Amino acid sequence: QSTHCDNVTDCADRSDELNCRSKSCGTDDITCGDGTCVRRNYVCDGTLDCKDGTDERDCPVRCRSDEFSCDTSRCIPNYKKCDRFQDCVDNSDEINCGCTDNEFRCRDGSCIPYQRYCDGRVRDCQDGSDEQNCPPGSEVTQAPPSVGNGVSCPYGQFACQSGDQCVPQSTHCDNNYDCRDYSDENNCAGNPEG
Repeated sequence: QSTHCDNVTDCADRSDELNCRSKSCGTDDITCGDGTCVRRNYVCDGTLDCKDGTDERDCPVRCRSDEFSCDTSRCIPNYKKCDRFQDCVDNSDEINCGCTDNEFRCRDGSCIPYQRYCDGRVRDCQDGSDEQNCPPGSEVTQAPPSVGNGVSCPYGQFACQSGDQCVPQSTHCDNNYDCRDYSDENNCAGNPEG
């Protein structure tokens, strides 16, 4: 009597139960994409038993202790987590890493440079939180609240006297108030206050 394709594994490498065609698989089996049957206990075991790999798809990720598990079922080396580079397709390796004083924390936990916060351009945070609750109609870049007295604005930005706001340098002395404290129009040539 043949032991090939009888739904009983006789060979250590399972070869006696591979590439078997069946119209309906047993209750202890799954049906591969090509119609063959594979035992349920072989699903997600790290070995491709179905020719098309269906027995190893959508499996929970088992990363090694020196690896980080991306939310998209991929493993990356631990040293790549929080390295300011997106290694996971979903950016999960850069979430909840802590931001520097010159960065804005997005609602999802990722960080962007402060000059990209409320810049009126493309959403830099994947969740769009960098373009929410911004002053209407302005491209104002808020300074990080943790900086406190005096803000260190990035290159190309003007520090408002209040010490809590940066505006584009091009708006300094342009006869339009861009700083909430109006200091971007102080000390300008031709300005009665300056």
